[in-house]
Amino acid sequence: IAVLIGRALLAYPMTRVVVTDANRQGRQDFLSELDSILGLSLAGATAPHFQAVPVPAWAADEADPFDGSMPEEVGLLKLS
Repeated sequence: IAVLIGRALLAYPMTRVVVTDANRQGRQDFLSELDSILGLSLAGATAPHFQAVPVPAWAADEADPFDGSMPEEVGLLKLS
């Protein structure tokens, strides 16, 4: 997924992508792969990271669609 997102952002730089993560296994691998594609940390910019944000009230049942848990927050992908 990181490869697809990275390629899309390089091909269409003004594209807005919202990526959230419930702190699953592989989170750091995703961030590292995305950074290797975009080269942000090599250019002196902040490496991709997830910022903790509360789950919005409008989220359907506020339940994680994969495991049914009810997280209070998720990570929002930040590229700067």
